[in-house]
Amino acid sequence: MNHSSNKLSRYVLLFGSVFACILTVNFISFKANAKADECELQSVQFTDKCVGQNQDINLSSNPTNTNSQIVQQLKSDKNKGKSGNKRHYGRKSGFSFALVGDLPYATADSEEVPVKKFDNVIKEINNDDKIRFTVHVGDIKSGGKTCDDQRITARYNQLQTLRQALIYTPGDNEWTDCHRESNGKFNPIERLDFIRKIFFSKPGFTLGQRPFKVETQSSNPTFKKYVENVIFERRKIVFSTIHVVGSNNNLAPWSGIDSNDSFENPRADRKEEFDQRLEAALNWLDKTFDRAQEIDAKGVFVIIHANPRFDLESEENGRAGFNAFLTKLQERTLQYKKPVILAHGDFHEYLVDKPFANLPNFTRVQTFGSSQVHWIKVNVEPKSGHVFSFIQKIVPENVDTDS
Repeated sequence: MNHSSNKLSRYVLLFGSVFACILTVNFISFKANAKADECELQSVQFTDKCVGQNQDINLSSNPTNTNSQIVQQLKSDKNKGKSGNKRHYGRKSGFSFALVGDLPYATADSEEVPVKKFDNVIKEINNDDKIRFTVHVGDIKSGGKTCDDQRITARYNQLQTLRQALIYTPGDNEWTDCHRESNGKFNPIERLDFIRKIFFSKPGFTLGQRPFKVETQSSNPTFKKYVENVIFERRKIVFSTIHVVGSNNNLAPWSGIDSNDSFENPRADRKEEFDQRLEAALNWLDKTFDRAQEIDAKGVFVIIHANPRFDLESEENGRAGFNAFLTKLQERTLQYKKPVILAHGDFHEYLVDKPFANLPNFTRVQTFGSSQVHWIKVNVEPKSGHVFSFIQKIVPENVDTDS
């Protein structure tokens, strides 16, 4: 009996020691991850201490060497193409996706270099095994280059190299602005038809190498042509693409093909396109929030192209194309009360803010773009209070070391 008791005591002590070791290791890991998260979730810029890879950057006093030093650090074997934080975000309920936009642009001197830089972005996204899909908020070409079939098709083929699903909403550069002489003086409506033919040839499915099913607004006979507006759900989050573009949402005149077209006296086909697409957008925004309420969603993520000009007064002409959309977005966000994100591009600078002063549950995120050829990693934790968080992913090869 005593022998059995001693043996049992030894097992208890052994188990207790092992359990204590596990607790100690987990505590140390937790503290390390917490520090890493604090660093990684900052709004990282090139002059920050935490440069997107959870590594301290020892900057010299000479500012002209800053970007070169950062590139060298980011290209180290430990960091290249990977995140320094190994913790799985939301192993049970969370997920991550990539957010890009206004890429690739051609410069006055080169089209090959910007396209190659966007290939670098795609490579990083493809190498991140936490990414479940990619969202492109539109503008797949610069506003100063032609909108010909060959260029649009080439952009489509490049985007199709993303190994996960791709969700895309059109930007103004690929159709609205194509009336410009530098763009080829196309009729924008004809270019929009071509975009829909190429990018939305399979309504109800995403793009990318691993497409998945989505609900498309075109299934409603009233809005049959709006194949680009889709809704899908992931882990109690409702995602929605809504076709709202720059150039004042197509209220900017098509002066390249019609010198008589103006804001005050718009040509009939441009105004008709705007009115019909706005009606579809408001319908789809309502459907997005209705769906979120139906499934008791933890959050809503709305995707458009345009910067809807929160900075302008509603009476100003430059915001006229966005007023109705913003009014409804504000109303539905107020009713919903849970986290709502509006993701867009258009202005080419990374930005996260809260432009509706009376809506703490609303956040706007604007993507990188044009000369800043990088991407955003969006982490989604449905069980957390904030639900969404954003990490700037600076691509080392795309940092201009001459600046």
